[in-house]
Amino acid sequence: MIFKNLHLTQNPSNIRIHGIDTGGINVLMYHGYSFTSIIDAVPELRRLGMSEPQHVMKDVLRRRHLAPTYGATVVNPLEIDPLVIRTVPDIFHTGDLHSHAVDKYKSTTLVSSSTFQGQTSFMDRVGHKATPGKITCVELDTRRVIVKDFL
Repeated sequence: MIFKNLHLTQNPSNIRIHGIDTGGINVLMYHGYSFTSIIDAVPELRRLGMSEPQHVMKDVLRRRHLAPTYGATVVNPLEIDPLVIRTVPDIFHTGDLHSHAVDKYKSTTLVSSSTFQGQTSFMDRVGHKATPGKITCVELDTRRVIVKDFL
């Protein structure tokens, strides 16, 4: 079935939305596959990185790369690295860690999506408890965040 209001994008993706009267809102969307490698490689992130992903997101924005550690993702032989953060996003959205978080870093709204998946064996192994059932809504004109808890 094809939906007229559904757009499939690659990972990562930079999209511009709500740009009718303004320049729009620049949204960086990234699944977050490299985040567990970053948490493992950066000592300051090991304590809180899994349960509070906003710390990893801030680290990634400071480094301007979504996978700054070698081996965190598959290396693609491309002329332009799609993991480099070239433009500072208005909203940075991710979700791989299954931990809900909302924060600000400078001018960027950070959103780490929750999950509706149950506890995985990986999460048990690393001692992480997911925060399921939370949906984050961002009012695009004010960037006010509303969190809906479905559990």
